[in-house]
Amino acid sequence: MAYTVENLCGLIMRSKLLSPEAVQQLCQRWRQAAADPHDTRAFARWLVEQNQLTEYQAALLLHGYADNFFLGPYKILQRIAKGRMAGVYRAVHVESGQVVALKVLPPSSAKDPTLLGRFLRESELARQLVHPNIVRTFDAGQSHGLYYLVMEYLDGVTLEEILGARRTLTPLETARIGFFVCLALQYLHEKNVVHRDLKPGNLMLVPAPQPGELIRRASVKLLDVGLAREIFQPHHQSRQSDLTTEGSIIGSVDYLAPEQARDPRRVDIRADLYSLGCVLYHCLAGQPPFPDSNPVRALARHSSEPPRPLTEISPQVSGAFWNIIARLLAKNPDHRYPTPAAAAEALRTVLQEQPQLPAVEPSRELQAYLAWLQQRPVAPQTASEPPLKPVKPPPSLKRLKRRRSSNPRVIKLPVSAADVTATSAKPPVAAPSPAASPVPAAPAPSPGEHNNTNTSPPPGASPPLSSPNPPPPGGPAAANFPAASPNPTLAASPAAAVSAPAAPFPAGMTLVNVEPVSAADLLQTPFALPIPRDLFMFLAGALSVLLLVALIWLIVWLAGAG
Repeated sequence: MAYTVENLCGLIMRSKLLSPEAVQQLCQRWRQAAADPHDTRAFARWLVEQNQLTEYQAALLLHGYADNFFLGPYKILQRIAKGRMAGVYRAVHVESGQVVALKVLPPSSAKDPTLLGRFLRESELARQLVHPNIVRTFDAGQSHGLYYLVMEYLDGVTLEEILGARRTLTPLETARIGFFVCLALQYLHEKNVVHRDLKPGNLMLVPAPQPGELIRRASVKLLDVGLAREIFQPHHQSRQSDLTTEGSIIGSVDYLAPEQARDPRRVDIRADLYSLGCVLYHCLAGQPPFPDSNPVRALARHSSEPPRPLTEISPQVSGAFWNIIARLLAKNPDHRYPTPAAAAEALRTVLQEQPQLPAVEPSRELQAYLAWLQQRPVAPQTASEPPLKPVKPPPSLKRLKRRRSSNPRVIKLPVSAADVTATSAKPPVAAPSPAASPVPAAPAPSPGEHNNTNTSPPPGASPPLSSPNPPPPGGPAAANFPAASPNPTLAASPAAAVSAPAAPFPAGMTLVNVEPVSAADLLQTPFALPIPRDLFMFLAGALSVLLLVALIWLIVWLAGAG
């Protein structure tokens, strides 16, 4: 059952992604300019082209999802998590316009006091790490029972993805990546931090190199520093998780130092240097030094078997470069470089120059966001707070299931004389100016100014998921829109739309915010019962068996009585 344009407008109002006035004006513009004003999908595409919605937001709205697009002061733009990771979203800080990445703690982890305590402690540690080669953690917050991290959003590609496309890198590219990773590891070493899971998937190149382009300008960012994987993946069963009775092995088998496999709690920065050696070996050979489908055998090879010399695999690798990697891959930690700085100096001799990171000036949005972080009140977070029933953040499109609503919301618009008056010629639609960002944001406040429209919740508080635009008086069931405006042309941004009165919808139009029931929905929740379909089928089957047994018993009893 398809949605109408009016349904979609109602869902947008309910989501609070745009103000009711902005939605009203957008719908008016669409009806004036569209070849088919009743094409809902075309209307959604048009909203994306006008930078009013992102493709992710539009797709969710078309599926009937209109809730929880906000986590505290952040508006969710897109889901960027892959695989079985916790939800990771691209979002925007509404007040400053800064684009960030939100990493949401799974509710199952939040229910565990131990994991929640680790999350709070390690998020505090991650916020203290500021280095150009380490992804930055800006903040940690909690909203409606959901705990989340606010991290630097990186528009790049991981080394794992590059190796998947190219298989190998040149020696200069490999040495350059290793040099910058050593700088990041040296910073961690000075902070007494060990990464323990260094691998190609945790190294990101920003910006992403173009196809066929050598990695010369991209900066290297080290990901997942200070946050244990088991916090965000409590049910993740890695292939090496049952190899020790002491506990789970932390790290990836293909890049794991021998001493880390024995006792991951007592390793130092030299274990990360061994992992770096495995990564550099992979970049040059096209595979890790000890590839093996059996994790036990792979760990044994890390502990006892010497790697095949790279000079035998690739003639481009010099003897000096191989000696550096071989020292990184030494079985005994005492035979490796003592510090990442010493390894960086050795790699610099291969590069024959000091690599320089591209100078990047902080944007105006970032400066405003950092000022907001400094000014807002901060409340300490503790793991002893009573757990709340967490809301569900927006799902991935692949797993999205249309939800039914037993109480359809109807928004009736007032009818005035101006509504009935129709013009014979449609007024021209002004072309919108290009938007600076996919989601319009309010102007950043000055350092001494406080914006009452968007107040940030303390990290330990539980504010409602709300939009910077407050809901209309009377609730969603009776929205009062402003009077008609002589100019139905919409400004380029919702902020301008809010400041200027908008022309109402045509006379008699009713926005019905419903979520229709399809055959698939009935299969999901049979007969509107609040139980899963599998449980319903089990109960129905059991009842059928009982009825059949009772019928057979009745027939036998009647036959015996006769």
